[in-house]
Amino acid sequence: MIVLVLGGFSTGYYLRANEVVGVQSSSLQTITDISYESSIITSTLTTTLTNSTNNIAYYWINASGSTLFNGDFQISRASLVSLLNAGNNSIYIIDVRQASGTAGYNTGHIPGAINIPFQNMTAAVTSSLLPRDKILVDVCYTGQTGAMTTTVLRLLGYNAFNLSGGMSGWNNSTRISAAAPIAVGLNYPIVGGPYPGTWTYFNTTA
Repeated sequence: MIVLVLGGFSTGYYLRANEVVGVQSSSLQTITDISYESSIITSTLTTTLTNSTNNIAYYWINASGSTLFNGDFQISRASLVSLLNAGNNSIYIIDVRQASGTAGYNTGHIPGAINIPFQNMTAAVTSSLLPRDKILVDVCYTGQTGAMTTTVLRLLGYNAFNLSGGMSGWNNSTRISAAAPIAVGLNYPIVGGPYPGTWTYFNTTA
């Protein structure tokens, strides 16, 4: 049997359980026989927490491309180019890098990608900046921050995917970091500066 003591409530407040035997006063209530309800609440909270934890692990593993899974929430550079070449209007590219800096968005980004740095993602979500009717492709330096972004957006119900490898390997002139300033890329198109630019057909076989 669980005895729950609630204090500081005014007269008239009480807790309904399966069978409640209570003694009320103006400032103190004693509630008994709520073990059944407590077990339901505990079970529900445990299930919710477990499901959330499993979802986080599942989304993260698939977004980061672990060998344990098939990377269901990753998209390759070649696949993204094919979709953009086909004029797929459902693709919404989000570059989560900083705008400035050696490896920033302004140095070079995928044509059409908007810049929302990772730390600004909360504001973007709360202000409904991110469309829920499109496929979000998250792009970062090498894929790690993109995977985190994809995981969070998936948990929030967005149809998000992480660009495998990020901007690393996208273009030979794309700067990745001070330690490795030039990527070994595939010469896919980039746009410099603070504006998204527009995707135009790119022939990957040329």
